[in-house]
Amino acid sequence: MVEVEDLSRQASGQVTTEEAASSPEDPTGSDRHTKLLGAVQGHMKRLGFAIDEEDREERLRVLSKLLGVSYSTDTLVSTGDFETDELKALADTLAKCSDAAALRKALLDAGETGA
Repeated sequence: MVEVEDLSRQASGQVTTEEAASSPEDPTGSDRHTKLLGAVQGHMKRLGFAIDEEDREERLRVLSKLLGVSYSTDTLVSTGDFETDELKALADTLAKCSDAAALRKALLDAGETGA
């Protein structure tokens, strides 16, 4: 069970990827997956995205591009659909983005590497 305090820290991006790390095999819904999901959502909120239906598609496109994977509404309908290792990579990348301009640069860099 996830503690309310943990959810608050996740939503504000205060959970580090080290805190969220546990075992290498963490299925969707595991404690690690949930913590990383909260970390990614917290970073996205910090970077100016609303975590709601209104910007879901844009948010998923951005996250997919950062990972270098194709975005399709057929296979990806929620940030929670990303695998645990993908969420870790996203949390690590987003943690390095101090603001929206840094996120734009990360997206350009991802585009240059074939994403």
